[in-house]
Amino acid sequence: MPPRKPTEKAIEFRITMGDKERSLAEEALQTYRLGAVLGDDGLGLAKALSDPLKVIAMIEAVATVVELFGIDTPIPTPVDAYNWLEGVKNKAKDKAEALPEEAKAGVIQTVLDVLGLELGADGFVRKERDSDYHGPQRRGGKSVYSWGGRPE
Repeated sequence: MPPRKPTEKAIEFRITMGDKERSLAEEALQTYRLGAVLGDDGLGLAKALSDPLKVIAMIEAVATVVELFGIDTPIPTPVDAYNWLEGVKNKAKDKAEALPEEAKAGVIQTVLDVLGLELGADGFVRKERDSDYHGPQRRGGKSVYSWGGRPE
């Protein structure tokens, strides 16, 4: 193919943009680049961010890591659950220490009776029950234990 003939008249096009137009064009280019990176061919974050449960899981993960470093966040995390359970345990321990000894023994005996255990020389052993034990019965939303006769 022969080379083109030179022309005497050259037409030049120039686009002059102000600061606002230039910043809009740069934003459009950045959006295009991010779309290429985060799309299906890239990291797939666009698909992950479209699922609300995955977004919540990512926020929880970040909040948990931040709280492990000692910075408190308003988002409930497993670190908060641990602290809450420790507080509940300490309150229960304080209340148990405030009980008189007779009450403590009564609570322990009630639990052992319900479980059908008694304290023997070798530790806890199963109590011998009447053969006509009917087991727990549900009446009015409460468990009722009955021995002997016919359950009510």
